[in-house]
Amino acid sequence: MQDPDAPTGSGWWHWVVFDINANTLNVKFGVGNTAKSLMPKSAI
Repeated sequence: MQDPDAPTGSGWWHWVVFDINANTLNVKFGVGNTAKSLMPKSAI
């Protein structure tokens, strides 16, 4: 979701991830880019 009221010149993008395995301790840089397919397998 794009937040046009964020205190940056161009707004801010918020995103939500769920169903991440409880053993996941971190995610890789760029995980929000769906073209890179970096999201943990169980996550939506």
